[in-house]
Order: sequence, then structure tokens, then C-alpha cells
Amino acid sequence: MVKAHIELLGSHTGDSNRSALLFFDEERYLFECGDGTQRLCTEYGVSIATEKLHRVFVSRMDPSSIGGLLGMALTVADSGRKALNIVGPEGLCRFVNESRAFVYRPKMVLDVTEVRADSNQVNVVCEKNYVSIEAVPITSTLNASWEPAQSHVEPNPKRSRGALVICYVCKIKDIPGKFDPQKATALGIPRGPLFGKLTKGEKVTLPDGRSITPEQVISPPTPGPIVMIVCCPDVSYIASLVSESGLSSNYLNPNKERNVCIIHFSTLSVLSDQRYSSWMASFGGNATHIALDETICPMRPVFRGHADAMYKANLTLGETYAPLPSGYIPEEEGDPVLGFLEAIVPGKVVRGDTLLRYRIAPIAAIGIDASQVPSKSIVLDSIKAQVHSNDRLQSELRRTVATDQGESFPDCLKEISEKAAELRFLGTAAAIPGKHRNVSAILLNLFHRGCALLDCGEGTYGQMVRALGRTEALEKVVSLLFVWISHMHADHHLGLLHILSKRISLKAERPLVVIGPSKLRGWLSSYSEIIGGDNRMIFIDSAELIEPQQPLASYFPENFGVQLRCCEVIHCPQAYGIVVEDCVNHWKLCYSGDTRPCEELVKIGKNSTIAIHEATLEDGMEQEAEEKAHCTISEALDICEKMNAHRTILTHFSQRYPRIPVIKSSGDRLARVAVAFDFLRVNFKDLGQLPRTLPLLQALYPNEAPVVRAGV
Repeated sequence: MVKAHIELLGSHTGDSNRSALLFFDEERYLFECGDGTQRLCTEYGVSIATEKLHRVFVSRMDPSSIGGLLGMALTVADSGRKALNIVGPEGLCRFVNESRAFVYRPKMVLDVTEVRADSNQVNVVCEKNYVSIEAVPITSTLNASWEPAQSHVEPNPKRSRGALVICYVCKIKDIPGKFDPQKATALGIPRGPLFGKLTKGEKVTLPDGRSITPEQVISPPTPGPIVMIVCCPDVSYIASLVSESGLSSNYLNPNKERNVCIIHFSTLSVLSDQRYSSWMASFGGNATHIALDETICPMRPVFRGHADAMYKANLTLGETYAPLPSGYIPEEEGDPVLGFLEAIVPGKVVRGDTLLRYRIAPIAAIGIDASQVPSKSIVLDSIKAQVHSNDRLQSELRRTVATDQGESFPDCLKEISEKAAELRFLGTAAAIPGKHRNVSAILLNLFHRGCALLDCGEGTYGQMVRALGRTEALEKVVSLLFVWISHMHADHHLGLLHILSKRISLKAERPLVVIGPSKLRGWLSSYSEIIGGDNRMIFIDSAELIEPQQPLASYFPENFGVQLRCCEVIHCPQAYGIVVEDCVNHWKLCYSGDTRPCEELVKIGKNSTIAIHEATLEDGMEQEAEEKAHCTISEALDICEKMNAHRTILTHFSQRYPRIPVIKSSGDRLARVAVAFDFLRVNFKDLGQLPRTLPLLQALYPNEAPVVRAGV
């Protein structure tokens, strides 16, 4: 073991979920794989496809732990790996099996190890060269209805699979002592092969007949450190945690000779509970505690590449189309949390942050290492200088921005209010998340009437927090009227579990209407059964909206003031496009989902106010587009022109095009066209100037070349 550490990836700041990577030279272990983990790995250059990643450990059947697992499995499989080992609570096997319909990679085995709630012994779930990992289950004292148990009823901690939480104890093997050549020489051992044998732990015999054991020339081994991943979601788990012998300091470190690092996936209310803080203190002065939770860690840009690009877009397009993401410019901390953490175990509690490390080896370097943590400040002046020195962009900005007076506008837009409707693009990438684009999701904001999501790829909730801030994001989650899922590909629906989970925790009163392929109903129902909870939703099959009959035909106009209609598109079985027509302001929105050029979409989208169409690949890649059942840019434009759409917004770009797609069309053909980027805001009142954003973005990134990679 030359070097080893545990590194935090996500610090659970609301827009990212907590995760940690245990690193050895030849081995890697990932703890937690929540919504958005794969994108975090991409951002910070962490390879999830490497053969060195031996196992993934998850603590609970919650999107914060497993939301990114399926997307990661697809990426790992596509890299050519033959197997991925996953450890987690009871219910994980069924979750993986129920997802095989859209995580279909027959050449890769997903090997799942479950830890059951009724296990009364230490579960050694991994034994490798450098580490032994034990799983310790803890349970809640809440009942299955998510409410506190009645005081006169004896709590039943094993109430449901959804309540089960697994903590992990990583016991690093003792670190061998160092060979002392001076001692060897003093004993008369000649340099050469005998040195090597002693170093390997072998006994040697000298020419004079004396026997020399390794202990005579090698210092004693150093007791291996212990790394604990402790997930305590709320105070109802504390009683189980502090009574669990497998997590006690007397069992793990009775002589206090080992260094201990405890990573706490716990809220501020848990850490402030006297039972929990006393348990922390029992590990003594050799223990370092790292706390991660959105109640503890401050909000700051996690995806720095996209944040910088957004600032450039903001300087170019203004707040109208490119409002700065919430928390882009971090405020001075000055909060009481740091002082509170210091008071729990003085000098031993550290607030977690992205890329914060605890070094395990070499022994001389053991302890906290913050050298890789990204700077909290953003070099705004440098970004401004790049924009201001771009001559082509400055020339484009000087052009008149007056709306073409010769263009006729639909009646629905002539006096439309800025509080009528607005689109916020939360994800504009195809297939996998990347540095600059997350996977598909569009927020349709109807303001006081509520909002809706059109597709909901992995990481959608995090995107909402980044774009809107925590408070407004939670308000939008509660005010959701419906979520529409175009088809059962992972990049379009894996974020839905997190949205449903948030609505449960926020106690949203109105059931959420989920519209999608029939297979989606079964998957969501299975997950609800696994966690022992209620997703609180009404499911409607998209097929029923192709020619909606009563009472469904009047359900949406009467309840939400919009009419919905779907059509089958050309992509995979049960893939749909959708039209949303507003009964109040009379606009019409068409969204293609994923498809080849589709005449049925033209029919239902005729005369749309806005057509949002996938444009995965550039012109000249028609064969690949046909093979993968997607569209090139010109094919998408053809469909929207046939539709006679007033405005066309292209989206769902391959990760070949990180910032802007390659557009070979020009002139009048682009007069009504815009390209989407993550966090693009389109208020329906601002549709007149929307096409001006395209030449400005092309000027902002004049030399953007496609990034060639495998996949779409």
C-alpha cells in the first residue's frame, strides 16, 4: 500500500448527493451512488469504468443512495466491463431486477449482495488485499406510514425495507513496518538477497549459523486505520445506531491505538442530539469526524465548467435567457454551523466538501487533506475578459436586436403576460450526463397555476436546485401538476424517483399525475413496494392520450387548464411525443421526445407556438442517426417547418457537442430557431427575440469542435 485515502465526491448541498471513494493504488470502493453521481465523476475526472472499482456500497433504498446506480451501471457496461458488484440493503436485488427492461446489458453481470435487517452478526461484505469491509444495519423507530409511532406502542424498528439503513466499517489492514538496514548491518547481515528475504517476511540463516527473524530488522506494523461511513437519516435511527455493537468504539478500537475517520451522512438535528454526539465523542482523540448534509454544507457551484459557461452566457444573453444559477457567486460563509460543529467534539469535526480527502497512507501523511478542494471563489474578471475580448461576439452584440417588424405573431402572444408561461431547460444532453449538459428534462412553469416536467432524467432535482435555489426548487416540486415521460430510456426518467421522494418528504397534498409508457407504471409500483411507502401518484398511460376519451379528455382542462395529446414516435417501443395546449392563454407547445422524423408528430403539432425537437447529431451523420433512431439538425428543422411552428428550439444534443452543436444551416432557415442549453429560460413573452440567441452563442463559441467519443 503506497498511498491510500478516502475522498468525498458529493457533499450533499441540495444540488448534489453525498458520495465517497475509498482509494488504494490497485483498488477503489464507491460509497453511495445517488442522483447525479455519474456527472460528478465526469466533472472531477473520476473513472467509474475502471476495473479497479471493485464494489459500490449503498446505504438505503432512497434516491439519495441509489438514484445514480442504474445510469452508472449502463456506463460501466458500455465500457466493456463484465461485472459490477453492488452491496446494499434488502430490496436492492428486486430494484435491479425490475430495472433490467431498460438497463439491458446481457454481457455484464450485476452481482448484488443484500444485507438484511434481521442480521444479528457482523456482515463481512468485502475482504480484499488492503481492506475488510463490514456492513452494519440500523433501523428506524417510525412506523410504515412515515409518521412517528404512537407513544403507547412499542416501536418496531424492522418495519419495512425502506426504513433499513446500512452503515459500513472499513478496516484497513495493518500497515507493515519498515525494514531497517542499519539494524541489519549491525547484526552482520550482508547486503543483497538476504535483505530482500527479510523484507518479504522470511526467516534467514547467516553463514555463521545464526537465524535472523524479520521482527529483528523490521519495525512493528502500524495498526490499520478505520474508516466508517455512517448514514443516520434522522433522529429516529439514533437509538439503533448507538446500541449496535458493530459500531461501538469498544468493539472497533478498544485500545484507542487506531486512527479513525468517521464520515457522517447525518443532518444537523442528528449531530445535535446528545445521544449521537456522545457516541461520536466515545471514539476519542484519534478520531476525525467529517459531516456532510445540506443542513451543514454551504451551497456553491459543484459543476464548475457549466457554471463558468453560464456566466459567459449571462454576459452574452442577459438575465432574460441566461439567468445566473443560484449560488453561482458564493456568499461569505459567516454562518453558525462551523462553530456548532466545533462544539460537538472540539477540534475533531470537519465540514465536508467536494474532493476533501482523509489520507490513510503513508502513515506520515495521515489526516485531512484539503489541497484538492475547489476554490470557493470564481474568477469573474477572467471570464468577463474572455467575453469582452471576443471580437466576433462584440460585433454580433452591436447588431440591432429589434424584432423584425415584418414577422407576424400568433394572436396568443400579442398581449401575453410574463406570468403566463415559461420554459426552463434543465437537461439538454443525449444518453449520458456531461460537464456542460445534464440529461433530458424541461420545466414548464405556469406560475400561480403550477408547473410540469417534460421528461425527468437523472439529476433533474439537482438541476432545479442549481437553477432556482433550494427554496424555489422545493416550491416547484410541491406545485408540480404532472410529469410526462417520453419513453423508457434511462436518460429520460431516472430522476423521477428523486422527485417523488421529495414530494413525500415535503408532504405534498395533491397526488402527482405521472404520464408515460405502460412499463413505467410497473417500475414505479415495484419501487413503492420495495421501500414500503406510497409514491402518491396517479398514473396515466401515454397511449390513452393518443385519442383521449371521456372522462380523460376533460380531466386535464378541468383540473390544470391545459389539454394534452400524445402520438407514437419512431424511436423504441412505447416512445411518444406530446402536445400541450393552454386553455387559458391559447398557446400550443409540441415536444418530440426522442425520434426519427415523424409525420404523426407533424399532425398533432401543427401550428405550434413552440416546437421543441431533438437534434442529437449534426448534418452528415444521417446514417448514425438512423441506426440510433435519432434526428440530425436538418431533419429536426424539416419537421418543425412542416409543423409551421412559430418558434423551434433544438435540444437533446450528443455529448460530442459540449457547449453548442455544429449547425451547417444558415440564413432564413434559422430565422425562427434557437438551441437549448442547460438553464436556458424562455418566457413566452420573450419569444420574439429568442432566435437572436443562436448567432450570439455561435459567436461566443466560434471554434467549438465536436468531441469524438463512443456512443451517441
